[in-house]
Amino acid sequence: MSFTAIHTQLWEVIEQATAGVGGRTTTYRTGSIRADACDRRQTQTHIVSNDMSAVSILMSPLGLNSSLASNLLFLLATNYPIDVQFGTSGTVLSNVRSIAGSFTFSALFVTTGSNAATVLTELVGGSNAAITTTLPGS
Repeated sequence: MSFTAIHTQLWEVIEQATAGVGGRTTTYRTGSIRADACDRRQTQTHIVSNDMSAVSILMSPLGLNSSLASNLLFLLATNYPIDVQFGTSGTVLSNVRSIAGSFTFSALFVTTGSNAATVLTELVGGSNAAITTTLPGS
């Protein structure tokens, strides 16, 4: 049975905000990435020890071939900053806590710092999935 997944983005700036006290919202933008006709979903939680380098995070079955990998939504969230590399020779993104989007990648590697990290990954998609985006308004 097919399903739809929607990742909603919210960007809000609150001026003169302090801990426990509100301020004045000066910027508020929303956008979304939507995947329709999905037939695959994979959610995993990984515990990665501290001081590990380039630990491979398995993304199968969704990342096994280009027709599946190019039609997916991806979410990664972690409790401590980690370095993330997409593909074996890709650029490393440093100090990542959360990343979401729709893009093609062949492999996922994470590097931890001095803390062990819990890393959540979620993929949804499939060979018939259709990706659309709504850009944040200004």
